[in-house]
Amino acid sequence: AGAAAFLPIEDSMRELAALAETASMRVVGSVTQALDAPVAATYIGSGKVSEIVRLLDATGAKTVVFDDELSPAQQRTLERAFGGEPKGIKVLDRTALIL
Repeated sequence: AGAAAFLPIEDSMRELAALAETASMRVVGSVTQALDAPVAATYIGSGKVSEIVRLLDATGAKTVVFDDELSPAQQRTLERAFGGEPKGIKVLDRTALIL
């Protein structure tokens, strides 16, 4: 589903970066993962969660944008895993970014 189903991943990620920049965000990195099926709780695997935590710590970024639709539960779980409210971390999906 999502934009990745219609565009090559590189094009979809470039478009997502442009959307983020239009929303006055500064893109400081990107991470991709190929899975047979999304992980129910987090959409991404635990190794990618850890990789993103390290990227957030290294860059000071406060927002993570996913290039596909997340369920509200996945969004909450990821925000907590990334440091959540104490660190001021927000997780958005493509739809929320556009809105």
